[in-house]
This record gives sequence, C-alpha cells and structure tokens, in this order.
Amino acid sequence: MRFEDYVTADYTRAVKADHRLQALETTVKFMVGQCYGCAWSEVIKPLAESLVGFSRNIPVQAKEYSDDIFDFASHVVTGEEIMRREFPEAVEAENGTEEWLRTMEAYDAVTAVWLKFLEDADAAEGCMLRIPKPVYTPSNWSIL
Repeated sequence: MRFEDYVTADYTRAVKADHRLQALETTVKFMVGQCYGCAWSEVIKPLAESLVGFSRNIPVQAKEYSDDIFDFASHVVTGEEIMRREFPEAVEAENGTEEWLRTMEAYDAVTAVWLKFLEDADAAEGCMLRIPKPVYTPSNWSIL
C-alpha cells in the first residue's frame, strides 16, 4: 500500500498551499498501522480542523488553566461560557486557493485521503481504548 495511490488533485492542491498540512500528512504516514479510530479522532481530526474547512484561520483563544488538579472549573468549559464567548472573525482570504481551503470541499479532499489510508492500514477492529472505527461514506466525510 502506497500513500501516493490515495492522493487526488484537490488533495495535492491543498497540501502544497499550506506547509502545516504537509506536516500533518507526515503524522498520518507515521501513524499507519495504529488504531484507525484513535489516530483519527484523537490526533489527526483536531489538528486538521484549524487548517482546512470552515474553521480555517479563525483564531483560538487560550483558556485560563490551573495546575491544581482539584480546580475542576479551570478544566471544564460550560455551555454558558461558550454562549458568552466572542468568536473573532477569520482573516479575509487573499486569493482563490485560500478561499477554497476554507470550504467543506477542501476539508473533504484532504481528510478523505487520510481517512481511507488509515482505515486500509488498520487490520484491527477497534482498540483497547474502545474507540470505534469511524464509518464514513462520501456524503458524511466532513462530519467526522
């Protein structure tokens, strides 16, 4: 199984446009053979969401954090806090590729390659963390 067999023209367009996606591609290749569900949900998806798709270029605000393990309030985000939070607007796109990278089409083009590659490389059905393997079809890739 070669990674290049999974690559599409849109995937190449996205990855060449942003070096951070190239770094994430290297991470995907490194995680081959590990639990597919864990690799996707715990590592790849959280990193990809800020680089491609609707969340691209929306700044993330750091949260006050306490080292005190018994200070549970600093470790939890409440619904009320989310509703009060002001989310900054994304920086305006300066060219067509940047504009495209902010679409679900771009998100699907990138993540579909990684999902299929990781799935095909995972011989197991789940793992000891009991994170199920994601089930996807072309119509729901972007919701994973």
